[in-house]
Amino acid sequence: ADAALSRLEEKFTVWEKTSLGALTLADGDGIMAADDGEPIVVSGGVSAAGAVRIVSPRYGWQTGRYAILSTTTKGLSFELEGVANATFFAETDQGVVTYYADVEVEGSFDVVPDIGELSSSDKARLMAQLKPLLAAHPEVKRVVVRGEVALAALIADLGIVPRLSVSGGEASAEYARPELKIIAFDPKTSHVRIKVTPGEGNRIASTLASGCVHVYGTRTLGEKMRYLSGTAFDLTAYLKADTLGEADLTVALGSFTFIKVKIENSIKQEGDTE
Repeated sequence: ADAALSRLEEKFTVWEKTSLGALTLADGDGIMAADDGEPIVVSGGVSAAGAVRIVSPRYGWQTGRYAILSTTTKGLSFELEGVANATFFAETDQGVVTYYADVEVEGSFDVVPDIGELSSSDKARLMAQLKPLLAAHPEVKRVVVRGEVALAALIADLGIVPRLSVSGGEASAEYARPELKIIAFDPKTSHVRIKVTPGEGNRIASTLASGCVHVYGTRTLGEKMRYLSGTAFDLTAYLKADTLGEADLTVALGSFTFIKVKIENSIKQEGDTE
């Protein structure tokens, strides 16, 4: 947070979750909005050549409020890519200005769980998945997520589509618990093949999202499993269209003999045990 951002390429984009000491934006540069509404934080000043370009969040624009940027610089102007209706405003607290955008997206809907809660980023992920499924039902303004609510966003990352039913202006999305199995493992070649089977009423319709596969290893079955970093394995064919539900991994085993593959959307650090 005490560093200034150096230019990496022409027309670069500052990603979400970024915290900086200072930021200089040239013409064509931009910053990314966050699905969870957290602004990019610049503890010092922001210098921009004209309006700051705001690119779409990871799972696309949804109707709602976005916290865009927090900085000590006043009077910044913004333009959102891919959004026709947006209103900007700013709030100042002890010299720090936080800029917001109220976005309205045509054909948008709200997603609510029948039990439990969804984070802002998980809700955005589900909206992005459900939007094409509801293209033929513009009357739907509310989708109730049922079943494995806590796993719904993770199930979406697996490319699994829920069972969907529509009644008037409300739809019901039923997420069922999937099954993951290792169906082939050769320690000599470090080759692993995994297979995902969707839960009842669900189907696999797209590719696996990167980052939700985690691999653990151990030398003996009596030891705790230790997490292998993402650099230690390679998903060369994330659930490709011609092999939906299956993927190949090449794992750098080192001295490990036994492995476990899990699907999780949490962040892991190399050496974490389970």
